[in-house]
Amino acid sequence: MADDPSSTGIENETSQITFVTTDDYPYQTPERTGATYEILMRVFSKINYSPDQIHFFPWARSYNLAVSGEGNIAIFSMTRKPARELLFDWCCYLFDGLTPRIIVRNNFTAGSSEDPLTGKKAVLWRGSASKLRFDKLVANGLEAEHYMVGSHKQLIQMLLHGRADFTISFPTLISEECRVHQLDCKPLVEIDYPQLRERNKLYLALGKNVDEKLRKKFVGAFEKIRESKKYSEILGKYNLTYVEE
Repeated sequence: MADDPSSTGIENETSQITFVTTDDYPYQTPERTGATYEILMRVFSKINYSPDQIHFFPWARSYNLAVSGEGNIAIFSMTRKPARELLFDWCCYLFDGLTPRIIVRNNFTAGSSEDPLTGKKAVLWRGSASKLRFDKLVANGLEAEHYMVGSHKQLIQMLLHGRADFTISFPTLISEECRVHQLDCKPLVEIDYPQLRERNKLYLALGKNVDEKLRKKFVGAFEKIRESKKYSEILGKYNLTYVEE
């Protein structure tokens, strides 16, 4: 899994698809874990692809590479949004992602009876969609400040030390980061926040100019794996669901 931040691009063989993504547990990690990563390993085994075709970059870089239309590039795991609809080939619905939650310290006090987050300070990770979700809440009337940080570890520490009041994230992700960084996160809890409820369908999307023969080969293999028992087992391992429509 190549990750060369100093380079301006990636080698993209014309005979195969190159995959770009970012570190985002429980979907994919550079440590070769996560639901999408395991699914792709199954697909790759059917079409003679290598794990080295997966490149981990900051999300913005992966997104820009995929949207550029240059070469045969795929991106995962990504939410399908109206603003993105015409930019990609949304070939492969993966599963419903985790529902984002509001995470606070266990001594959190509500800002107001109408909205517990009123007047509070959020800490948000730059590599996630949490800023988009925060902006949406603000557009709908939330009055709150926010800080942006570059790592989950820094985000968690700010919550634990009282330098921020809440974050928008996934409990599974926070628990994993606490384990990795050996942080005592028992003081962190979830609170119910109906304004944040949403369905989060995640996709693997292809760039608009991916070669049609490569697309057909990859999508065909993906669909066969998706219909297999192993696909369901992988999703169950990470508490994810695939919803037939």
